[in-house]
Amino acid sequence: MEDPTLLQSDFERAQQLGEFLLKEYADTDLSEIIDCEIVQNEYGETYRRLEMVKECLDCSFSSKEEILSDLKLIRGIGPVTEEKLKEKGYKTIGELRSHEEWGDKAASIVELFDAPDPLELMKIILKWKSPTDSLVLNLSDLHDERDFAILDIETMGLSNQPIILFGLALPGENKVEIRQFLLKDIEQEMAALKEFKDTVEKRSAFLTFNGKSFDIPYIERRFQYYGLQHGFDHNHFDMYHFSRRAWNDVSNYRLNTLEREILGLNRSLDIPSSMVPGFYQNYREEGNPGPLIPILEHNKQDLLSLLELFREVGGEILDGQD
Repeated sequence: MEDPTLLQSDFERAQQLGEFLLKEYADTDLSEIIDCEIVQNEYGETYRRLEMVKECLDCSFSSKEEILSDLKLIRGIGPVTEEKLKEKGYKTIGELRSHEEWGDKAASIVELFDAPDPLELMKIILKWKSPTDSLVLNLSDLHDERDFAILDIETMGLSNQPIILFGLALPGENKVEIRQFLLKDIEQEMAALKEFKDTVEKRSAFLTFNGKSFDIPYIERRFQYYGLQHGFDHNHFDMYHFSRRAWNDVSNYRLNTLEREILGLNRSLDIPSSMVPGFYQNYREEGNPGPLIPILEHNKQDLLSLLELFREVGGEILDGQD
């Protein structure tokens, strides 16, 4: 359990930061203090902040060999049959293509690797495996790094309240683009939803922290609020669930705890997620962009931490197989 004194001091420091920012940035515009621009679409306007960072998404987990060594991916093969087949020399699904009984099914799976289709492979793996199985993590290697959208949202509450910030980290070659869509005001949420949708539709995999349970369902509900049905069929690598498998000696599985205890990161001048709605409300009421700064920076650090946590989780789970 976290020290209540520490929690109180964090709250007090955040309050003091908010008061300082309101004084420091009175009578200024957000574009004067943060490099951002206003983008327009048919639904309105939203702030867009772009920043390039020297980072890379490391998902080189030698997945093809690992996946094809699991004969149980073939419907009808269980642990006992797999053991017997391997004793007869069928060590991989590729080798099983010559088998009289299982050859056709084996060939159909191997064909998926000729022109890798990670989405279809994920469907096959999840028929027989847990979403946190090492094979699921290995599947990330079949994605190009440009397939990934690392996602974190900030909202005005835990229920069906507006999303005020869509944070994305978009990996490229030896760099990651941080792309954030921030509401100019609550009434402009649909404009930000549209920009977010258009961006992630070009990607085929999500990397999140508890995004399966929170971020993605929340976003889908916000589309529904505006009378639109929009779902996402991306492969989804949720670091919250993988972290629970990787480590059993941490205080809890909050992202900031994993940052401290696994990544060795202590944030400075951060605000707790629970205070984000209050900071945004101060911006609205005062017309002062100062309180938006820690919201954007908090979200950016969440995204960067997910990059590093992905590497750590991969090493922990996959090394543990040896």
